[in-house]
Amino acid sequence: MKRGFEMPEIFAAESGIKTKAQTIAVMDQAFRALLIHMDEHLGEHLGQSIAYARVNHIVPPWSQKK
Repeated sequence: MKRGFEMPEIFAAESGIKTKAQTIAVMDQAFRALLIHMDEHLGEHLGQSIAYARVNHIVPPWSQKK
């Protein structure tokens, strides 16, 4: 069956997972990688919103004088 892309090293790694413990370890690693990716992505959105505010002369609440 052709999957539309060929990455034999990934398919070889998938076939090497035989036990429940190996599956849990791989899923744990993938979940941690996902959390790191989401954190970086949210940081990019924060930077974009700060740049948008500065361009429109909006002072963020944490920078306002009290």
